[in-house]
Amino acid sequence: THFASYKDGGYQTYGPRVVGGLPKNTEIGVNVFYTKSSGPEPLELQPNFKWKFFEHEARGLAAAAGFLIRIPLTERRDAKTTGLFYVVGSKNFSGNYGPRFTFGGYGLAGPFEEGTTRSGVIAAYEQPVTKKVLFITDWFSGNNDFGYVTPGVGINFSSKTSLYTGYSIGNE
Repeated sequence: THFASYKDGGYQTYGPRVVGGLPKNTEIGVNVFYTKSSGPEPLELQPNFKWKFFEHEARGLAAAAGFLIRIPLTERRDAKTTGLFYVVGSKNFSGNYGPRFTFGGYGLAGPFEEGTTRSGVIAAYEQPVTKKVLFITDWFSGNNDFGYVTPGVGINFSSKTSLYTGYSIGNE
């Protein structure tokens, strides 16, 4: 969201995300996003995949790689299909409310406007507040559609069901 008037570049983006676990430490998901602004914006479908290729539970270490593909469903004349590929590592600290830090990098594939940052850094922090509630924040460096810091809250309803909500603040 950018709370300026629409004529001054304001917009709001809305969308759900659904992720499911698969065998062999993999996840598959889909996001659908709608952006309200002064001009026509595409409705986007974003299939995504993540594979945790390393885990050492006793030391709290893990590493994963994945991708997200952005497919415009409307406004296809002006919007192009693009992709994000990433590799991250994380460290979980022990204790009932031990935090987790994540760090890695990403790259973009596809056609982008000149001046778009095509690779960068990913950093994240998760802090359990209670057994079911955690504070989270993610950051993607760069000047592109992913270049945001997003603080938020996660609520774990069960071992298989969670709700996360956040507010994204652009790098530029």
